[in-house]
Amino acid sequence: MEFRRFEISAFRCFKDSVVIDNIGDGITLIVGDNEEGKSTVLAALQTVLFEKHSVGGAVAAAMLPFGSKVRPEITLDFDHDGVRYRLYKAFCQKPEASLEAESGNRWSGDAAEERIQEMLEFTPPSRGGTKPEHRGLQALFWVEQGSSYSQPHINETAQTSLVGSLEAEVGTVIGGERGRTLIKRIDSRLNEILTPKTRNPAGAYKDVISQVTETRALCDELTVKLKELEEKVDTLTRERELLAKLEEDDPIGAAEKRVEKAIDAFRKVEGLESSLKTAEAYFKTAQSEHELAKSRHDQRKRSRKASNEADQEVADFTGKEAAAQEAVDSTQTAFDDAKDAHGKAQVTLEAAQKGATTARQRADLLRKSEELDAAQGRLKKAEVANLAASNLMAQAKASPVTPEILEELRRLDGNVREAAARLKAVATRLELTPDKGRRALIHGEAVKANALILIEPTQIKLEGYGAIGVTPGGDDLSSRREAAKAATTEFEFELDKHSVVDLQDAVRQGGDRESCIKEAAIRRTIVEAHAPEGFDALRIEVAELEADVGRIEEHLGDAEGPETTADKAARLADELARKLKDVETKERVSSDDLKDAEGALQTAKNALTAAADRREEAEKMAKSLRDVLNQSAKEDSDEDLENLLVDAKKAAQVASKEVDVIKKALAERDPEGVRRELDAASEARQKVERNLQDLRQKVRELVVELRILGQDDTAAELEIVEGELERAEAQNTKLSHAAVALKLLHDTLVEEERDARETFLGPVRDRVEPYIKRLFPSSQLVLDDQTLKITHLRRDGQDEPYERLSIGTREQLAVLARLAFADLLYEHGKRSPIILDD
Repeated sequence: MEFRRFEISAFRCFKDSVVIDNIGDGITLIVGDNEEGKSTVLAALQTVLFEKHSVGGAVAAAMLPFGSKVRPEITLDFDHDGVRYRLYKAFCQKPEASLEAESGNRWSGDAAEERIQEMLEFTPPSRGGTKPEHRGLQALFWVEQGSSYSQPHINETAQTSLVGSLEAEVGTVIGGERGRTLIKRIDSRLNEILTPKTRNPAGAYKDVISQVTETRALCDELTVKLKELEEKVDTLTRERELLAKLEEDDPIGAAEKRVEKAIDAFRKVEGLESSLKTAEAYFKTAQSEHELAKSRHDQRKRSRKASNEADQEVADFTGKEAAAQEAVDSTQTAFDDAKDAHGKAQVTLEAAQKGATTARQRADLLRKSEELDAAQGRLKKAEVANLAASNLMAQAKASPVTPEILEELRRLDGNVREAAARLKAVATRLELTPDKGRRALIHGEAVKANALILIEPTQIKLEGYGAIGVTPGGDDLSSRREAAKAATTEFEFELDKHSVVDLQDAVRQGGDRESCIKEAAIRRTIVEAHAPEGFDALRIEVAELEADVGRIEEHLGDAEGPETTADKAARLADELARKLKDVETKERVSSDDLKDAEGALQTAKNALTAAADRREEAEKMAKSLRDVLNQSAKEDSDEDLENLLVDAKKAAQVASKEVDVIKKALAERDPEGVRRELDAASEARQKVERNLQDLRQKVRELVVELRILGQDDTAAELEIVEGELERAEAQNTKLSHAAVALKLLHDTLVEEERDARETFLGPVRDRVEPYIKRLFPSSQLVLDDQTLKITHLRRDGQDEPYERLSIGTREQLAVLARLAFADLLYEHGKRSPIILDD
């Protein structure tokens, strides 16, 4: 920022207009005798830049020339980032502010104030006049008269800018801003417990130590007094104090909260128990599927073994063909009987095989159908819960009242109440006591109240007297009225902005929004319970089950069976399979008998023909077994059965783990403990109510019994004080430990930071060194690495504290330090004028 023109009118000692023009880029000197207004020029500069045009009270009054009620006006032309601006402010009477840029942009009122704050990077006070800590970098580089020898004022803004520039040159020191913030927070927390300088107990820590001392002394006093008492202890006072304490502590409310907490825990336990039942059901289903897959896998092994054995039997019969030629039945009658029996056995075998196959397919159909119904039910429940969750989140998003907005409304409501209280504090109270039959009127209407609180100029007509004018309040009544109006307007604007009637409506809407979000989370949990792998996976599962059911129904065709369950159908299929084995055995026995008969017949006819017939029969048997095996392999290959068995085993393991996880979670919740806590909480609430009722009754009885007695209940008072002492000592121990820990942590971090900052101040020393050598050869300026303030002047190896130097030396060092800081900031793009008053 470079100043170009400055005009002051009706400001302090300048009753007329004063103009300082043609200000260049170099050094500008304003020279004059004492009392000619040199310091007033600096004050006007600070006022136009940092004071709000609406400032009032003593700050505004100090701007006025002595004995005048005029309108102070200040105009400043300056360059900022290559753009010319004109800033104008008027104070006191009809305050006004405007900022114009040569580019044509214009800001007025508060907008102009905010734009200046952005340019100069400072934060104005919330109320009253500005102080050095509110002026940003300018508090460092603008030296007022009589303060040049003081330490450079480095406020938070200046320190942030300087530290940022230093870190840009030497790198971030122990965490940069976050490291400094951490130390500040620890230091702030430590200062709450210990005094900053002496590190003696402070605040709550000091109070609790005093409380321990005072309470212990009181305990001793009461103990002595209790021993001295010879008469009956005033039980009435004790019981009253106990009753008052109980009513104040609201034990019923605490018991209700305990009951609510126990109910919440009980509901969570119920949810886990429900989830456990579902998981156990899934586990049982997975076990059944694994057992079925294993059964089919084992059956395939047995069928293949039987086929191999049949093939071996054919080979054996071929080798024995010559010998078998002599084994034919001796009679044709025996051969015919054997052949007829064998035919019947084959018919029976075919019927048994067909029945067993149909029963197995029907069992598979029922099992798949049940799985399909369960999967479709879970899908429907998940979709309903998901839709409900979406609707609830939509309701929550539609609500305009977020927790942040609600907090802002509460803050604005507090501002309204505070402004109203401040306005009422300066209002005028007027007591009216008219004679009988007479009235006081305001605007033609009779005043009904005996006392009036006035905040506006008011004329009161008094019957039989005339009228009296009342101007309430003091100088700041207008500003307080405007402040109250502004606070109300801001609050009502914020209410309208978020479409709420009042703060209570906002609290209700905010509560409804939070309820919707919590309910939506519960619905999402239901969705995850029914569709843990997502909707797509569940829909694929339903589609696969539908396909399986359709395929099995296609195999069964129009064949109808009795209505039954999957388990019963599976047991029936197993039973038919066992019967099939018996029929197969009978068929083999019949076949053997037939072979024996054929052998005897062929022995009589032709031994070779008999052996060939037996070989053919064996081949038929082997072929039959191979056909059955091949047909079974077409439906499900060995690899499919193997994979099915592996998948079923994995599914059972996963389901088992899920059951274990839920059981563990349920065990951690301690269901029995939760139920006991719920019972105990309910019982405790009832007990609290009974105790309160009994205590009130006891107090009433004691009032009647001890109405005449008037003695201190020292025992009860001692008990209370001992309890207070115990709590105070516990708090004292806690704060003592916290103080030791925080001090150790703070000292450790500060020490580490001090070591790391040895090179941190190098850039400042490099820039101040040329100036120092001109005035103090062989000397070095020592700065504090935390506050950047001057601590010592090191001359010939000796450190001289800054406070012990002469005022002239301190003045020179303070100016040189400011020049070094200005050089550093200038190199990093932050330009600020340096103003030295006298």
